[in-house]
Amino acid sequence: MTRTDCPPSLDPNDPDASGPKEFRKIRDMLANGETVKSDDFSAYGSRAVREALREMFHGKCAYCESKIAGSQDTDVEHYRPRRA
Repeated sequence: MTRTDCPPSLDPNDPDASGPKEFRKIRDMLANGETVKSDDFSAYGSRAVREALREMFHGKCAYCESKIAGSQDTDVEHYRPRRA
């Protein structure tokens, strides 16, 4: 099975995309000894990213491969810790 492309907002090759910007911000916070909270992660929760992941994984959960119901809200979680 072939995956679709990464959503543009998360493109690691685009330094202006929201994913790489968020990554640099979190990396700098950790390097400065700051506490990272779940509120500091937002790039991966957008509707566009959820839709791209749904397409990328053919409507299935990327972890357990169960079918995601159309009426079910999806969460992008476990990719990063909720608390650091």
